[in-house]
Amino acid sequence: MAPRTTGAESRAYVREAELLVRYRYAPLTHFEIELYVDLSAQGGDIGELEVEIDPGNFAVKRGPLHWTTSLSSGDTHSDSVRLRSVAGDKPRVVTVTTTRVNGQVELARDTIRFIVDEDAIRECEPADTVCGQI
Repeated sequence: MAPRTTGAESRAYVREAELLVRYRYAPLTHFEIELYVDLSAQGGDIGELEVEIDPGNFAVKRGPLHWTTSLSSGDTHSDSVRLRSVAGDKPRVVTVTTTRVNGQVELARDTIRFIVDEDAIRECEPADTVCGQI
């Protein structure tokens, strides 16, 4: 199954450069998802970035929760982590923080909520009242 785009994304500016942080996920078997973090730079150099994923109430099956990359104008970078839902009926929460290494300036912090729906995990939608109870 092709990855789905989440409803979360962030834009940040470093001088004249724009950083775009987007998220995608692919539902997998056994209540797992592959979460992708996509970074892109436009209009100038962003420099070195740190990305940190807080898996919240997911178990990490594979992939890094922390990495660094450097982006110049036109560059893109994508990385992913495989997460598995653990027991419980509360929504699953993942927080991704993107920080500029030079000066430790936080550029983006996004929280993505997922819900176990029948036999799969999907991103929470506005109509999912249980997702607002976190």
